[in-house]
Amino acid sequence: MAVKSSTAYALIASASASGQQFVPGVTLPRAFSYEGVEAIIENGVSRDILKAGMASLIGNTNPAAEAFCLSEQNIVVLSGLVGREALVKRGLL
Repeated sequence: MAVKSSTAYALIASASASGQQFVPGVTLPRAFSYEGVEAIIENGVSRDILKAGMASLIGNTNPAAEAFCLSEQNIVVLSGLVGREALVKRGLL
């Protein structure tokens, strides 16, 4: 499956909302809140993230408690899709 920039932005949104940086081993919550708005990375996007090998899933019986884990390679892919500068600007690198 081809990696899509829209899928990358789901992970970027989660990282930004939860104050995480893209470092190997970081866990990004599937469910997060931004400016009082509750959000969750929906099933289709979650499936695409996994199929494209963009992150691994830390599963849970409750999808809202699931998280994605990024490897060094995942971070390289994300940087290539949206540009390193965009990630630095958002405080993710």
